[in-house]
Order: sequence, then C-alpha cells, then structure tokens
Amino acid sequence: MQMLINFLCLFGNIKFFICDYIIQPSDLLMLNEHDIQKIDHYTNTWYFYSTEEPDQIFNEIKDQGFIALEKIEGIPNVYKLRKENHPEKNSDGNHEITKILRSHDKINWVKQGFMRYLHKRGPTSVRSRYERYFNDELWSLQWYEDEKISINLNWNTTDPMPRYCSSTINRHGTRCAGEIAMAANNNKCGVGVAYNAKVGGIVLLDGKTNDEMEAKAVNYALELVDIYNGSWGPLDNGETVDGPGVLGQLAFDIGASKGRCGKGSIYVFAAGNGRHLLDNCSADGYAGSIYSLVIACATRDGKAPFYAERCAAVIATAYSGGSQDSIQVITSDLNNTCTTTHTGTSAAAPLVSGIVALALEANGNLTWRDVQHLIVRNCEVTPLLHNDGWLKNAAGYNFNPQFGFGLINAYKLVKEAMGWINVPEKTTCAVDFLISNNENNIGRNVSFTSSVMSNGCNGCIKYLEHVQLSISINYPIRGMIEVDLISPNGTQCKMMESRPLDTSDCGFNEWKIKSLQFWGENPSGFWIVSIKDQNSNKNRDLLGSVQNLTIILHGTKAYPYNFDK
Repeated sequence: MQMLINFLCLFGNIKFFICDYIIQPSDLLMLNEHDIQKIDHYTNTWYFYSTEEPDQIFNEIKDQGFIALEKIEGIPNVYKLRKENHPEKNSDGNHEITKILRSHDKINWVKQGFMRYLHKRGPTSVRSRYERYFNDELWSLQWYEDEKISINLNWNTTDPMPRYCSSTINRHGTRCAGEIAMAANNNKCGVGVAYNAKVGGIVLLDGKTNDEMEAKAVNYALELVDIYNGSWGPLDNGETVDGPGVLGQLAFDIGASKGRCGKGSIYVFAAGNGRHLLDNCSADGYAGSIYSLVIACATRDGKAPFYAERCAAVIATAYSGGSQDSIQVITSDLNNTCTTTHTGTSAAAPLVSGIVALALEANGNLTWRDVQHLIVRNCEVTPLLHNDGWLKNAAGYNFNPQFGFGLINAYKLVKEAMGWINVPEKTTCAVDFLISNNENNIGRNVSFTSSVMSNGCNGCIKYLEHVQLSISINYPIRGMIEVDLISPNGTQCKMMESRPLDTSDCGFNEWKIKSLQFWGENPSGFWIVSIKDQNSNKNRDLLGSVQNLTIILHGTKAYPYNFDK
C-alpha cells in the first residue's frame, strides 16, 4: 500500500448540543481577522456562503457593480464575486460593500478577499538496528514526486518544482519531503520514514497567499491524498495572532469528513519556532484546529530547543536540531544534493507524517480521530522527563505543553494500529460562561474568574478528546492576557501564556484555543476559567473587558478502547 502525502463534517445534518439548545457547526467558524496589520492588501473580490440559488442572489446584487460570480471549487455553497471599478489592491477593507452583501437575507456570511504571507518553520552518529537493510549514503538524494497530487498555487501551474534563485529560500519543501519518502537502497543519502510513500508538492509559500489558495492547499486532490504535512504557519514573531480564514476552516472540515473515503484526511502541523521571542502556539489558528496534529520537537539529548514553541494544543514531539552547532536532521536538498542541517519544528512534523503513513499502511481503516488516539497512547515520557512542566491528568495521561504527551514511539504506534478497532462516534457540545458585568472586568489589578456547570452534553460525553475555549476579550495590550482553565477533576491547563511582544490593541474576537491536556477525563461538573494580566507595568493600570467565553467539549459516551495496553 502506498501512502499519498501532500505538503502544504461540512455543514450537513450534524448538530451540536449546548446543554438545552442546538447549534450548527457553522457557529463554530471564526469569521474575524485578528491581525489586520499583517494583511498585505485587500482585493476587489468578496466571498459569501449561501444555501440558496446563487444566480438569483447575483441578479439581485449585480446592480451594485458586482460581476463574475464563481463557485469555489471543493467547498459547497461558497461563491466569489468581483467588484467592478474597485481597486484590485487596497490597503484598507471596504466595510460598506461588505455590509451591503451581509444585509442580503439569503447570504449567511461575507468576507472580503485579501492577500498575506505565510512562513516556513525551520530555524548524528546514532546507530540503527535497521541500517543493515539499506545501502544509502549521505549524498545526492533523489525523491519521487507524484504529479497527480502536486500543484503550484503561487504561479498557477501544475509544476511544483522549487523556483531556483540565488538564495536557498525554496529548499524547505524538498527537505521536508525527503524526511518522509527518501527512497531506500538507491545508494543516495538516507532513507525516509515511509520510504514506500508517494509525495506531492503544493507550492504555497513562494509569494503572497489568500484564503482561497490556502483552502485549496489543505484539500487538494482530496480523493488521492492521505496526509497533508504543514511545516508552515503565521509569522513566529511573538506579535501575531492568525490562522486559517473562513474558507480554510471549511476546507479542514471537508477534509476531515470527506477525505480518505470518509475516514478523514490527516493534517500534521509544526508547532512553531518563536519561543525565543516568547511566542506561543495558542496564537496560531492552525494549531487551534481540532483536525491538526501539532508537533513539537526535542534535541538529541531530550531538551526543548530554544526556538520550540509550546501550548496546550501540542499532541506529540519528534526529534529536530537545536543550535547551529548541534546535530540536526539529514534529508534531501536542492540541486540533487543532501543536507545535514535541516532543523526547526518544520523538521519534526514530517517525521510524524511518515510515522502516520506507516500506521495507515498497517491499517487503512483508521479514521483521523483513531490516529490522534493512537498518538496519545504511544508517546514516551521518560526521555523528556527531566524537563519541567509535566502533569498527570485525572485520566492518567502525562502531559507537558512543551512536548504534548511525549516523544512519539513509531514502533509501538504502528504495532497497535495493526489491530486497532475504530473509536466510537463523538459528540460536541458547548457551554457559555456567565459574565455578569462585561465592563472593565479585567486589568493589571483586576483578574476575571468564572465557572460553569457541564452535564457532559446530557451524559453524551464521558471521555473527553479536545477541549476548546472561545474567547472574546478587549484589552489595550493583547499580549499581556493569560488564560487558565481548570476541569471538574482539578486538572489545570495554561490555555494561553502572555506574549510580551504582542502590543496590539485588537484583543480577541471569538478566538478558539485548543487543549489536549484533559484527554480522557469526564467533563461533568464545574469548569473554572481565569483570565489575568500579571506582566504589564503596574503603574499603567490597564483595564479591559471579557465579552464572551464559551467552552466547547469533544468526546465520546462509550470508553473509546476495546482493549488496554
């Protein structure tokens, strides 16, 4: 069986229970840009979602100067309009035009198009018991690309080959791909983790991107691709809060529900390389998606590199390099060469993609949720135990926001995958925290605390998987905000750390933070959230307001495992 790997529950009848009322999955979409200053420019296109007849809508609004109605490929019920006589590039969004479209009674939501940049995430004499099986040496690697699952979205061609230039800026994808699929026994370089896999290249970072391009990247060739590796994300500068746009979020939903014949595409993302700038992956919306396997990294001696970001969304750790003089990752490079200097969380994520490919090769019936359960169960804590931050939750899982559940164990994971029985269907419900006064309820000298009672979705969840917190907070310095969440079982999770370089006054608007630290716990009982600013100058006496807080619980009623280790 050959895995197809690419780099880089639509809204049907599924319903989510919030105690005594029901919401649609569309209510969980984040429709707001959190860092408009990071947008390169706005365009003359608008996107809208509607289940009504699009031509009828177009006929009703074309007098406003809209032309060229197009359906967005691969995303049902989403359409694109172009505004005639409107600049193709504009530094500011046109809120009036957006408001006109939003007022139409057949349109659910509207977004103006914009362009931005995404960023790559890359800043031994170990002997293997398998080395006798391979004759590959450390030079001039070749790896093989499947043109059916490849595309260049930046230049609108089907050729994904890197654009060669005087710098080495475009080597990143080649290096990541080699880790996964370097061919075995060809006397060239090394051996990929899943050397029988086929890889495709999606060129997305060789220029500006937009929401539509990102959406196409995360479900391109959906009927062929098993795993999408994303060693990229928002800028890791300690200032940015960003994630997939609404089209990208819909594309993730589609991949999880439609990919791999309904078993769900697997999305692997690097955690980020901004810890030396006090950045944290809770500000990364790709990490915040429940569909993402967020991968951190450790050096050969089991320490966190200086750059490796942490957050409660991290599921597992793989090896990578540390400082420039440390042992780093061997893989393929440009010009038909090899490198011994690949590093960053960008280098850790492809190793996990390769391990997941081996698991799918062992058992093709695994769903995207099965893969997450397998990883949670097959990580090693001991090699990383000398690091601070380890806590055991009420279900018995050790967790550290720097490393997730630990160092991924490929052998144990694949072995367990061979006899794995699919986990039961999950339920998702949400509960709103009570906010009695939303004016000046948080500040340098004022902490916000609230609690809410959950009945586990009326008893439909007894074993948690993901927990998300949706936050809307106004504050003069966004990076000062810290968020803690305590489960009914007493497990305390740092949902968001302070990020001192983030001086934006934009706050958070329905921003969703994901935690895996409560995995396996029973959600019934009181949840307590605490929001505070403990780092700003006391003399400034900053004040802000917590506007809305919602906890979103994902899990199963039945015990998910038919056997224990």
